[in-house]
Amino acid sequence: MYGQAVGGGRAWPAVNTGADPAYADEWFYERYGWLAFGDGFVEHSHTKHVKSRLGTHGVEEGFRNDIVTSAFPTGTTALVSGFPELVHEGTVHACADGTATTCFPDRSDMADRHSRTAVGFTEDRRTLLLVVVDGRTSTSTGLRGLELAQLMGQLGAWWALNLDGGGSSQLWVDGAYENNTTGNSSGSATRAVANHLGVFLDGSSTAPAHCHEQTLAAGAGPGQRRGSTTSDVDGDGRADVCVREPAGLTCWLSGAGDDVSLPLLADDNGWADLANALTLRMGDIDSDGRADVCARADAGVRCYMHAGGPFATSVNGPAWSDERGFDAERYVAFAAHGRRRQRRPRRPVRAGGSGPLVRAQRRRRLRRAGGYDGVRRRRRLRPAAPLRHAEQRRRRRRRPRRLLRPRA
Repeated sequence: MYGQAVGGGRAWPAVNTGADPAYADEWFYERYGWLAFGDGFVEHSHTKHVKSRLGTHGVEEGFRNDIVTSAFPTGTTALVSGFPELVHEGTVHACADGTATTCFPDRSDMADRHSRTAVGFTEDRRTLLLVVVDGRTSTSTGLRGLELAQLMGQLGAWWALNLDGGGSSQLWVDGAYENNTTGNSSGSATRAVANHLGVFLDGSSTAPAHCHEQTLAAGAGPGQRRGSTTSDVDGDGRADVCVREPAGLTCWLSGAGDDVSLPLLADDNGWADLANALTLRMGDIDSDGRADVCARADAGVRCYMHAGGPFATSVNGPAWSDERGFDAERYVAFAAHGRRRQRRPRRPVRAGGSGPLVRAQRRRRLRRAGGYDGVRRRRRLRPAAPLRHAEQRRRRRRRPRRLLRPRA
């Protein structure tokens, strides 16, 4: 497959995906976009081609638009990848000639008719579109990429992505294939497809369950009950588990006691913005033995402590606001606690000094200036020729001049 994948809340090993650096010389490396699902959210990441042309395609949403990254949202339970993009946030991909390889610059085979697979969703993110088109058969020749993009637009897709087609174009419904899988494989047997997107319904009116909740519950087990941690919310010496959800921050306590929540960090208050949500950090900033929460809001850093109740006291931190540019990508993952380690300056080399430290520093200085020629003489490395000649000239200047005796 051509990119990342997540199943059951676990990311596939990179070596089993096209995202591994081992495929850096392949035509598909890092070109993919993806569609991700989690507990109460749907997210998409644009392809490399679109991210490099955000203004041209007029896109504003998506995961980390300014960088091609292997990261994905915390809490993702399922993720599929593909390329190219077919619909860019309400705009159907268009070109002058759908048969030209330049119509989709990042994938030339979109100019031909083949079996196709596409996935997309509507603008309200409440309707998932799964489309499979047969090809290479006597009844269906397939679609070109431009035709597939137009079809997804007609179906109401606000964003859509092309997935692996050909023999991988398979639709399985209620225990049976709904399309011609052998025809898509050019008459061969049905292809084994490792990466897929599955929807499971049990007929009930409740929302589907997620493995994500079970993972969080397991995270508070005895294996994590260690003292002196920055996630100890109630001060009992055991690590607790805290996760920011659409309704706010929720902490599950390892010991007895009710769960602790902080509704101020809810999506409705603007914390769905990754420039804010990704800055959330925990640590005991007032030394009371209980973990506090700090995060960067639009106007600056806000910290919530336990004086007067769980997260009841709010204090203002540094004014790292959006207005001052701190919503940029390079500032998002800042360290809210601690300080950077300061490097000690190197001691200068004393002129005319001696000893092993001075000699080692002199060797490093000469190596940076031009290096040694590797010849050992008298248990000492000889400098390269230009440096050696310069050193000889300096030595001549240091020699005292001989006094000439007057002639008799």
